[in-house]
Amino acid sequence: MAKLPIEGQRNILITSALPYVNNVPHLGNLIGSVLSADVFARYCRLRGYNAVYICGTDEYGTATETKAMEENCTPKEICDKYHAIHKEVYEWFNISFDKFGRTSTPQQTEVCQAIFKKLMENNWLSENSMQQLYCDTCKRFLADRLVEGTCPKEGCDYQSARGDQCEKCSKLLNPTELKDPRCKVCQTTPRIRDTNHLFLELPLLKDKLEEYIKKMSEAGSWSQNAIQATNAWLKEGLKSRCITRDLKWGVPVPHEGFSDKVFYVWFDAPIGYVSITSCYTPEWEKWWKNPENVELYQFMGKDNVPFHTVMFPSTLLGTDENWTLMKTISVTEYLNYEAGKFSKSKGIGVFGNDAKDTNIPVEVWRYYLLTNRPELSDTLFTWADLQAKLNSELLNNLGNFINRVLSFVAKPPGQGYGSIIPQPSDADPDPLKHEPTNKLVGEIVKFVGQYVEAMEKVKLKSGLKAAMSISSEGNGYLQESQFWKLYKEDPLSCSLVIRTSTGLVYLLACLLEPFMPSFSLEVLKQLNFPPETPISLEKGDIDRVSRPWEILPAGHKIGTPEPLFKELKEEEVEFFRNKFAGSQADRIVRAEAEAEKVAEQLKKTKVSDSSGKKQRPAKPASESKVKATAEPQISITRLDIRVGLITSAKKHPDADSLYVEEIDVGEGQTRTVVSGLVKYIPLEEMQNRKVCVLCNLKPAAMRGIKSQAMVLAASDSEHTKVELVDPPKSACVGERVTFPGFNGEPDDVLNPKKKVWETLQVDLNTNTELVARYKDIPFTTSAGVCTVSSIASGSIRAVKARSARSTARSSSLNHQAPGAVVLSPPLLVSVCHCYKFRSSFLLGSHRPPPHCHTHFELRNQRGEKNMYKKKKEADRGGPSRGQTDTKDEEMDFKSILKDIELFSSSHMTWKERKEVENRKVVALGGKPPKKQRLPLSVARPMMKKQKEREQKMLEERLILGRFGGKSGGSAKRSIGRRKPEDRVLKTSEGHFRNGVLDVKHLLHSAPSRESAAPPSRESDFGMHFGTTGKKKGKKSQGKKGGGRKRR
Repeated sequence: MAKLPIEGQRNILITSALPYVNNVPHLGNLIGSVLSADVFARYCRLRGYNAVYICGTDEYGTATETKAMEENCTPKEICDKYHAIHKEVYEWFNISFDKFGRTSTPQQTEVCQAIFKKLMENNWLSENSMQQLYCDTCKRFLADRLVEGTCPKEGCDYQSARGDQCEKCSKLLNPTELKDPRCKVCQTTPRIRDTNHLFLELPLLKDKLEEYIKKMSEAGSWSQNAIQATNAWLKEGLKSRCITRDLKWGVPVPHEGFSDKVFYVWFDAPIGYVSITSCYTPEWEKWWKNPENVELYQFMGKDNVPFHTVMFPSTLLGTDENWTLMKTISVTEYLNYEAGKFSKSKGIGVFGNDAKDTNIPVEVWRYYLLTNRPELSDTLFTWADLQAKLNSELLNNLGNFINRVLSFVAKPPGQGYGSIIPQPSDADPDPLKHEPTNKLVGEIVKFVGQYVEAMEKVKLKSGLKAAMSISSEGNGYLQESQFWKLYKEDPLSCSLVIRTSTGLVYLLACLLEPFMPSFSLEVLKQLNFPPETPISLEKGDIDRVSRPWEILPAGHKIGTPEPLFKELKEEEVEFFRNKFAGSQADRIVRAEAEAEKVAEQLKKTKVSDSSGKKQRPAKPASESKVKATAEPQISITRLDIRVGLITSAKKHPDADSLYVEEIDVGEGQTRTVVSGLVKYIPLEEMQNRKVCVLCNLKPAAMRGIKSQAMVLAASDSEHTKVELVDPPKSACVGERVTFPGFNGEPDDVLNPKKKVWETLQVDLNTNTELVARYKDIPFTTSAGVCTVSSIASGSIRAVKARSARSTARSSSLNHQAPGAVVLSPPLLVSVCHCYKFRSSFLLGSHRPPPHCHTHFELRNQRGEKNMYKKKKEADRGGPSRGQTDTKDEEMDFKSILKDIELFSSSHMTWKERKEVENRKVVALGGKPPKKQRLPLSVARPMMKKQKEREQKMLEERLILGRFGGKSGGSAKRSIGRRKPEDRVLKTSEGHFRNGVLDVKHLLHSAPSRESAAPPSRESDFGMHFGTTGKKKGKKSQGKKGGGRKRR
């Protein structure tokens, strides 16, 4: 039975922009109007408002004729086909229209012509001759959308602008204004001919229109983008707008001399709202001519604004009848797709039927589109973002809370409540005196208030955020109350917690019903309520929010709890990204090519043997053995990162720069962790705070105290500021931090030799929204994502504690400008090939630069050598260390510098460091003179003079500075205390004293590329630092330093 306005109630008429029937609707169309209007309509019904939601397909106009020509059928057949497709898509998306109609109906003709006659009687229309493009090839006047050309707006110059509007800048056009126009059918250039048309005199209606806009934009709280678009039209000056077209498919014009013309689609399309309502009820005027009792809300994309705030109101005002004019308009910007824009005409993006074919549940699609609703600016659809929001927000937050509560209730007595919501008793604690419950109620009341306020103002995104915050509070409440302990230790308090939590489950089903109706139905089913159970958010229901333990009746038996959401995996995301890349035409071509490939493979498939098994070639035994012992792939899942709670923190008794923390990581007993955070974080801020803990590193003794884990912290690009990575306050202590799309069990203990942590650490970072991430995947817990306080675009690492000696030594280098190697002045320059960054220093390459086989051993800020140990020459089948190959090769040093870039790694961002990897570089150490400072940005061309100066310096000599390092023993460290003339550099050719090395000689003596054995993975450098002189009672320097044994 059709609904009619009810006196004394709030009557709301809701419309969404009528989708055109020239293609399947894509996700941008859905969120722009239809889905957004559906959320508001469902909310109005929850609040008890008398709401009607009207929509339908826009079927008249040029686009339909064009599509009919493309598919070689009549416009009526095109409309029938695509109306059915639209209806099916919207039904799958659970769009709750009260009436979904169409504009190609007799009612449309009747209402449209009646409005036209009123305008004619009131002299708001004029007849004028106008110039229009005529195609001699097609023998017809070309309507707006049958013409394409270059946009005339200065600065736009879009070459595929339509005759009625430019898609790029949204400027409304006449076809004759286009530069280089062409017929869309035959691509020939049309000519201009005169033709008669009818015009709506907007300038004469300006006063009435401006009065309406001023009044309603304030009363209806129009969105800012709607106000801006409307004011732009008014500022430009209203012009007479043509309302007729030389077409056959449309509403006939009931005027003498115009029998061969129809109404322009933007004159008759908004009237479709009225005609579709007349199809819904013959008493349609009670909705459309009743402004005293009806509020009109309209939803659309930003390109439709002028037609709803200027054209349509002017049309209705011109009739001098008591029309219900739009009170509130909700406008969205564009939802873009991956790297481009959604486009129906070009077939780019994910379309309604595509979403259905992915088998991703409809509630996930609705949730993602609504959290990504482009209310204030354009937003971007990406598959990775869809995966992150599903896995972290729906699965780990909302789904986790509901499943924890209902699963506990469903456990048998002795472990749970046997599926019965527990009964209260007189001995129960007062809920308002139970601290966790009282605190929860305050937060819930606040968030429900925010939800209602946002939804009343049609701020759907904010409303959804407020509802999801209640789920996060629920998770925190469960964690704080520790109901699993209360069940045995304090049954009465546990009963209160469970009644309150099940009340929150029902409340979430109510609040989220406008956004995810299928989700709410499933929750009701698990609560054992019939599907037809009315969900309400009327005043009495909202009042009960302050008493959530009373929302569900005690003694009610719930249904069977089941997981509400399923994880979306990385391989699925990659599959969808590839599947929906390009246009629809491209996808068809790919699908056909894939089908041909499969058919070809089937032809080549071997016939099975007599046992019915396919014959396969036997694998060599060695191959099977290698596969069985293969090292697991380095993946973020190998890290055991958990949410930890620092139960106590104090300063290390033997080190001023170290803290000793006791951290609860959910194992029953705390772990001792030593970290060097004293200079960054005050001791009082370390107490009783949640942190992210890397738990599977090998324990190490730090000044007499064994550290059993490491806390994760973020640092800025200069490493002057450090902040701990904070899990959500309601995150469970001991739960593992996950990365959506990555599945697997962590290693028990990471093998230090495999450098798993070091390899993964370079991809840990924070984004501009302060979210901790691995690449672009957030650190995720059941209560949400992990964040930092203020460091944006920083790097994340485990906070290491170093020995006092190394700490002091590295601190002396803090004020140096670190390059690839940090040594004290004078300048050290070395040629290397960068393959990875570690902190702010470089490590050498697995393979040497293409022109050179002799290098320096690169060292980090503490003077330690590169992380890969050298192997003995015998292991790599070459000559022993310290000997040279007999074959030499002449080399020009300038050829080495060719294509090699100079840079400083200080102040480099994480992204810039990644860009440097796998490139030839010149590594600088120490603090160069001011005149020799290099640009900080990567790959920036050097100034000519700088390049000449550096080349000359490298050709003449390498100046070696003193250095220190833990590795190499005291003999190596003593080199810094020796006299300059005693400083030496060991090479395959011998010793070069006085800190000066003839580079040309060095290169000349380098082994040839043909004769030299390729370095092993561990053997990165053929040249190293050493020292002369003897050290009694000590092993040779060569064992640690990588050089030949000292004599």
